[in-house]
Amino acid sequence: MILIAAAAVTIGITVFTSQKTKADPADLYKYYTSYEVKSGDTLWSIAKEYSGNGAYDTVTSYIDEVCSINHLPSDRIYAGNEICIPYYSTEYKK
Repeated sequence: MILIAAAAVTIGITVFTSQKTKADPADLYKYYTSYEVKSGDTLWSIAKEYSGNGAYDTVTSYIDEVCSINHLPSDRIYAGNEICIPYYSTEYKK
């Protein structure tokens, strides 16, 4: 019984300490970059890579912004397209 409790505590500590922490959106700077769409890319895969740091409530809200700033009529993108994507950083860049 003690062994089971010790294992549960160890697992709980490992899970708790291994979770990524998100930066406070107030401490982030917003930037834009040009992105060339590669074969196999989707707005979802791009969003998963660039929408981190807690700046967006959902991946969908990031995709909506990308569609808006690029005047995309739908969420379809094609290899070779050049799109503008937002990203956030804790570093201030001049």
